[in-house]
Amino acid sequence: MKVNVWYLTLILSIALALASCATTSNTGFDGEWSLFEVKTEGNLIHSSEHPLSKFTLNFEQDGRLSGNDGCNQWKAKYDLNDNTLSVSGVIATKKYCRFNSQTIQALNQVYTAKLQTSVKVSRSNDMLKLSWGENEYWLFSSKKGAEGL
Repeated sequence: MKVNVWYLTLILSIALALASCATTSNTGFDGEWSLFEVKTEGNLIHSSEHPLSKFTLNFEQDGRLSGNDGCNQWKAKYDLNDNTLSVSGVIATKKYCRFNSQTIQALNQVYTAKLQTSVKVSRSNDMLKLSWGENEYWLFSSKKGAEGL
């Protein structure tokens, strides 16, 4: 019986140690987001005029970020400190894509590179904002809406 108690104690200790090593966190940004509006260099691009919803972000609790750049799937690692998002290690598929809009093509060309620069992130209800100063931002809407977020 003493061996069984010792064995059970050992198993529980290992399980607790492994559970404490898990790096799940709820950032408040978890889930999938679709690009809704872009403001850059004084220009405002809205989803009512361009198919921005193909550009997505998906924050996962294990520090992974994935999405679509309007054509290709991509994934990366992210870190969030004091509402500053740092993205690294981006890998992506390399499909050839033809765009009907020069605006969307230009956004596609800079999307993942721009994400890898220092960016402030904030959330208001079901909207997520990535900003690079006062006059440049990307606004995303939750794919789930406000429910459960």
